[in-house]
Parts: sequence; structure tokens; C-alpha cells
Amino acid sequence: MTKKNENPELKPVYHISENFSSVFLGAVPEHLRVEEKNVDQGLTQTILSFLEARNNDLKQEFLAALRNNNAGELLVLMLQTKAHAKHTKELLVTCWETGIDFSPWIEFFVEYLFHKDPAIAIEAITVIEEMAGPFSPEIITKVNARLADLPQNHTFYPLVASIRRKLG
Repeated sequence: MTKKNENPELKPVYHISENFSSVFLGAVPEHLRVEEKNVDQGLTQTILSFLEARNNDLKQEFLAALRNNNAGELLVLMLQTKAHAKHTKELLVTCWETGIDFSPWIEFFVEYLFHKDPAIAIEAITVIEEMAGPFSPEIITKVNARLADLPQNHTFYPLVASIRRKLG
């Protein structure tokens, strides 16, 4: 189902289709691009279908395709889209399972530590723990200031120490 098409002016495009749904990984053709912060619900459903696949090989191939095509920005965009809010946990799991370095979006992921659903907060912690950094002094200051807002009696407060160590 996966086809690799070379696009000389851009990166390779991976086109995965099944049951009339499609997802393009890498450089999406201009005429198929979605507006910022408006990711098609079908794309989310396609990604979730691959991630829920009973065939682990298929799931691993799909995660590798996301990783190899630097789909971090796409995953962050999907997380920012309100229509996908009900899939936040699954998308966060996808983020850390891909092995993509989400360091440029650390401030974005720190906000999930304050989410009312503890499952979402723990997945965000995992994404943050997998970040390679380095982080600029300005980002470190901003993130530490935000982390200071987390109450000491919060369930995951002990894990915040590991995030602070990561920041240096």
C-alpha cells in the first residue's frame, strides 16, 4: 500500500492509501496542503487506523515512515487542531513512539502537563523526556517558569524534576 514517489523539487513523498483514504508523508503536493491549524479529520483517522493496526509490522512501518519524513510538525499541527482533541492521547503516544525529536516544541508539550486527564499528562511527559535538546537559555527560563506553576501535590510533580534536569 505504500508507494514512494520521487519529487525532484521536494523531498520524497510517501503515499499510503487504503479504503479510499490517503495520507502523504513528507512533502505534500501543494494542491493537497491544508491550511495551518486545520488538519483534515480523515488524516487523523488514517493515522489512528495505522496505529491501532493489529499487525505490529504495519504499525512499525507507519511509525518509521512518520519518523523518516520528519512528520513532527504534522503531529504538532494535529494536536493543535481542536477537531482532534478527542485523539490527544493517541497523538501524544504517536509522538514519542516515532522517535522524532520534538525539542523545538517543548513549550507546547509542557502545557499538556496541566491537562485534566492524567493519561494525557503522562504521555506529554514521555514526549518531553525523549527530547534531545539543546534548549536555549530563554526557553529554559520560560519552561521552568511554567513548571513552577505546577502544584507540588500534583500527581506527576516528581516527574517534573526529571524535566528540569533535562533542561540543565
